[in-house]
Amino acid sequence: MASKGKGKSYDDDGDHEKSRLVESRGWQQTLEGDTDDDPQVVVVGVQGYRSSFARRFFFVLGCIFSAGVLYAIMRMFPRYMTVMRKSKCDLVDADTLLIQRADGSYDAVSVTRHSRDVVTSSSSPSSQQQQNNSVHQTRSYGSTSISASMSLPKPGDVGAPSLEEENLHVVVYRCFRYVYNSAKNTFDRVKFNVEVPYPDVHTRFGRGHDSSSRLKSVNRFGANLIDVPVKSFFAFLLNEALHPFYLFQIFSVTIWMVDDYWIYGTAIFVSSLISATTNVVQLRSNAKNLQAMAVSRCNIMLLARDGSSRLVSSEDLVPGDLVEIDENVSLPCDMVLMSGTAVVNESMLTGESVPVAKSSLPFDEDGTGNYSPEADAKYTLYSGTIVVQARGGGIKDTSSSSSSSSSSSSGASITSSIAPSGNKPVALVIRTGFDTAKGRLVRSILHPKPTNLKFHHDSFKFIGVLFMFALGGFVFSSYTFHKMGAGLHEIALRSLDLITIIIPPALPIALTIGVGFAIKRLKTQQIFCISPQRVNEAGKIKMMCFDKTGTLTIEGLDVKGVRVSSSGSFYDELLDKNHVRESPTALMHTLAGCHSLNILNGEYIGEPLEIKMFETTGWRIEDDVPVHGAPGIPEGVHQEMTTVIRAPSPSSYKLRVLKIFQFSSQLQRMTVMCYNDLNKSVEIYSKGSPEIISSLCDPSSLPSDFEQVLSEYTANGYRVLALATNTLALGTNGHATVHDCLAMSRDHVEDSLNFVGFLIMDNPLKPDTPNVIKMLSNAGIRNVMITGDNLLTAVCVGKLCNIVGQGEVVFLGDLNEHHVPASASLIASKSSSNLLSSASSSSPSAYDVITWSCPANPTLKLNPRTLRPDRPLPEGTNYTLAISGRALTALKMLHNATNNNNNNSMNADGASPASSAAASADNSETGRLLHRVMVGASVFARVSPSQKALLVEEYANLGFCVGFCGDGANDCGALKAARVGLSLSSAEASIAAPFTSKFNSIFSVATLIREGRCALVTSFQLFKYMALYSLIQFSTVIMLYRIGSTLGDVQFLYIDMALILPLAFGLSLTGSYSELVKKKPTSNLMSRKVLVSLIGQFLIQVLFLIGAYFFLLTRDFFVPVERNDVNPKDNVHCMENSTLFLFSIYQYIGVVLAFCINKPFRRPFYTNPTLSLSLIVLIGYSIFITLRPDPISIQFLQLYDLPFMFRLQLLGLAGANAIVTWLFERIVVLMLMNVLKCSCRGKRNREKNVKPYKRIVIEGRAMVEYA
Repeated sequence: MASKGKGKSYDDDGDHEKSRLVESRGWQQTLEGDTDDDPQVVVVGVQGYRSSFARRFFFVLGCIFSAGVLYAIMRMFPRYMTVMRKSKCDLVDADTLLIQRADGSYDAVSVTRHSRDVVTSSSSPSSQQQQNNSVHQTRSYGSTSISASMSLPKPGDVGAPSLEEENLHVVVYRCFRYVYNSAKNTFDRVKFNVEVPYPDVHTRFGRGHDSSSRLKSVNRFGANLIDVPVKSFFAFLLNEALHPFYLFQIFSVTIWMVDDYWIYGTAIFVSSLISATTNVVQLRSNAKNLQAMAVSRCNIMLLARDGSSRLVSSEDLVPGDLVEIDENVSLPCDMVLMSGTAVVNESMLTGESVPVAKSSLPFDEDGTGNYSPEADAKYTLYSGTIVVQARGGGIKDTSSSSSSSSSSSSGASITSSIAPSGNKPVALVIRTGFDTAKGRLVRSILHPKPTNLKFHHDSFKFIGVLFMFALGGFVFSSYTFHKMGAGLHEIALRSLDLITIIIPPALPIALTIGVGFAIKRLKTQQIFCISPQRVNEAGKIKMMCFDKTGTLTIEGLDVKGVRVSSSGSFYDELLDKNHVRESPTALMHTLAGCHSLNILNGEYIGEPLEIKMFETTGWRIEDDVPVHGAPGIPEGVHQEMTTVIRAPSPSSYKLRVLKIFQFSSQLQRMTVMCYNDLNKSVEIYSKGSPEIISSLCDPSSLPSDFEQVLSEYTANGYRVLALATNTLALGTNGHATVHDCLAMSRDHVEDSLNFVGFLIMDNPLKPDTPNVIKMLSNAGIRNVMITGDNLLTAVCVGKLCNIVGQGEVVFLGDLNEHHVPASASLIASKSSSNLLSSASSSSPSAYDVITWSCPANPTLKLNPRTLRPDRPLPEGTNYTLAISGRALTALKMLHNATNNNNNNSMNADGASPASSAAASADNSETGRLLHRVMVGASVFARVSPSQKALLVEEYANLGFCVGFCGDGANDCGALKAARVGLSLSSAEASIAAPFTSKFNSIFSVATLIREGRCALVTSFQLFKYMALYSLIQFSTVIMLYRIGSTLGDVQFLYIDMALILPLAFGLSLTGSYSELVKKKPTSNLMSRKVLVSLIGQFLIQVLFLIGAYFFLLTRDFFVPVERNDVNPKDNVHCMENSTLFLFSIYQYIGVVLAFCINKPFRRPFYTNPTLSLSLIVLIGYSIFITLRPDPISIQFLQLYDLPFMFRLQLLGLAGANAIVTWLFERIVVLMLMNVLKCSCRGKRNREKNVKPYKRIVIEGRAMVEYA
């Protein structure tokens, strides 16, 4: 957050100030939430303000003289509120910051000052010298670092600025904390940067704070609190009363009271007060619940640098603290586990009830670069999760034993003065307060991600149109009453009264009530929603993406058997799961040792796949066994405790787990180092994807038919893991001790493995999966599978579940390693982001990146440019694409690299127009190829969790309304990136996704879409009904104004409370239709169909209303109203009033009947008992007061005694009105508009504003039309 420069001033003129702020693009800043679900807030201007007595005095006077109206208006505009009360100043003197965001909105935040000690990161000459050389070195010490995310540092920038003021100037903006930096005149984000190589985490942060550095951190980071303020009831009520909706209610009630509509005004006031009070009670209850969920206090053991320890409150923790972890504790902050292991329940974050095992951060880099709290979740303990098991010990002093090897293995040892604690793990605090995982989730609730809700935007536009009607009525009524000789007071009342009629105060409630009932219906079907605005979005879904394992298939996998390989050849037969124990020793050890399982209360905790694998071996796990002192294991080994895996009787020898290289979705493998008590050797066990494991194995150990055997199993839908092993004999090959083996890097450990076989896992489909996918396809929803499994396995499952159509030819796309070999290895082993540099340098053709094959027909080829088969397919045969994650990533990275190169070439001096045009065309073609692949593909395999989220986002960029269904753990990113995310979880509600289903079946997707479509249609129908109700009442009052009359007090009350309220309420209760159809509901309020319906119905009602009026004028008994006074309220009891009032109530009912559209989105209205009963009662009573009103009704509704025959004729005319209304909605709007839509589709397809994915289909570069 930065000012353009210290002392920079702006003119007081608001428009000029805005232009100056917008002009300051050179210092545009970004506030990052550091999590996928947090929206980025782009700041384009920051200005300091301080209190001004004069401005504040005049502002208070203005509020007093305006009876609070000035304050009520200004509080909606923080910019003007600040300008009116404060004067501009430099940031250093400011007590308030005015922040302009990129969307044009403003926020005003207070600056607080805290006294503190002198704080500087430049504590030594060496650090001064390093500032300009290495951001890594300057920012590495969390206890003295402030990282600025509002002014992102470039390579070489100083990451921990010197702050030497006597007072600390602090701003808390959107829950994040910023501190003033006088050197740069900025407010910098307070952030602990621990994203350094693994050894540096231990060496730099492994000793904890001393008293001085901890005091400085306390001043900077503040208390470890997720503070959710809960205002008092009256504060909530005042805030609710100042909402624009209730302000308009207050304005309307004031007008009605002044106009002597006491009964109606009082009724509306009471109902509004009840509504506001109910909202306040609910809001305050939600705030209390959120506060209770956010608060997490406990006592925790703090370890100091001098070796002492003390029990402190969790509120006092700051980043850089070292603490001991206890069991059965809800963690108060985010931490990285430095020693020991833990098992935690992360259900609050992910919705997954299965506990997750955590291991300590290794001392080497593990081949993955810098530590990241998000990417290295296996080492990270997150705030809000519950520790169900903690074992291990404090950090052991290994300096003496490891000194000899420290030179050969940098970072393999640490020097610490912290004494071992024996049986408790030690963790480093890395994030506190709202920076934690739990804090960011709470922040996402307090500051939800903005959604582009077009329906609400269009509704405000239409309210603007209604307001224009009101202005027209204002002019008409002013002219009419002026001609009647009315005074200014009377003219003003009549005109303002029209504004309260044309804009119904209940409209906002009507727009949300349908969604509320949809959420209630979803809850009865075990689907829970934490984001109500997403319900209508579910009705717009055009594409549904599914995870495979646990979503389309049953939870977990079952072992089918193992295919043993020995001496470079496979056994002839598969050993099924009942005969796995007959496997060779090497394979058996790999199955028994290559996992990260733990024991909790006698049960195995870990990945379901690993549990199934281990159970087939017959071995057992023993926990909490000391390492040092064991036979053959020397002193100096880092672990205090280890897991022992014991062979079954009679041998009963042990494998002692020394080190685990955890599974990574990027690396697609895991490796475990064990000490074999029987052979007195260190053994390496690896398992992972066959593609990766085969690349790590000694070629002589790979059977010649490796690919053929693999394809046999994957093509039948089995999940296949490759198994490999190696032995590090102690005392030979330079590995003298276990300690030397532990110091080896992951790349060294996994080099030249010996392939020992395949583990074949079966993962059958859930029983209802194929039928649900078929149902969604028939409903015009495109289905895509995104999985981390093998490509052939995914295609097989896709065929079984109908994602790949029966008889469809499937072309498999994978990375062409002959053209991008370096990139391929980078993608496979580390990070696909490294492809960018290699692609930029080699610049392979986009069409050479992916190689396409058809396993069912190897002679059939796919044209890499057009993505069409090289020869015609048989009649009625379609084809689809399936592509691997690494191939798609390579294509995406090449597109980005080409885009950057083209921009450089087009901006280069001397570039010819022809070369620039060619580069631009090539870049466009690269992007088109990427998008054509995405539109044409049905299966994405070997996709990492982060790639899933990127795929969903890319589909959204193509114009699809995307939904994603998966579990709550690996799919969190995709669930949040999708427009509608549904998590299948046993938790009642999870913040991992907007929707959570306890019914573990994708049938919940169909249910959600049905309810979403129903809620969307209901919202549209309610909006149209409320708009027509206002227009009908507006027209009635305008016609009565013309003769000097109006509707009476009780008449208004009867229409609004007895007629409109139950009908609108009943209309919203109609449930969803039982089937999904291909037709989709209208999602645009300003669409042709909606506008034709509204305008047409309005004209019909007005014409019939005018017809009823002139029908009265032609009757012989008609006597015009005698205007005794210019006040129309004194002329209510007249023929014109009674005729128009009685006729209009049938119009309100007729419009509801016309809008009771059932199939194909909602059930028939007669299945809705509330609406049916309301219609029966209201129609019956309306007929009663029309034909034979009783004296009470006549007096109550101020009805004129009209002749019976005229009443009967009026009833017949009202019936004709209702029939025309119903026929217009059914024939013209529903049928005729659909015909016009089909005839105009070709014309619209030629327009430029079609969605990107439709343009791809139109251009003929995809195989199936999803328009």
